Amino acid sequence: MKNEPFQQLLNEHRNRIYSHALYSLRDADDAADVTQEVFVRLWQQLEDIEQARAGAWLNRVVHNLC
Repeated sequence: MKNEPFQQLLNEHRNRIYSHALYSLRDADDAADVTQEVFVRLWQQLEDIEQARAGAWLNRVVHNLC
């Protein structure tokens, strides 16, 4: 089941991903939208991402979306 690994990654990275988006976009609502989209994409791709590389993958996705 992918819920547990997803929840772990969400808890570990959500504040950093939001901060990255907020710094880049300078708008809290846009940053929240980007953060949500990043984690939707993580959910969709979770089985294809190595857990050890998830942080780097998340950084790339937030950067690209911003």
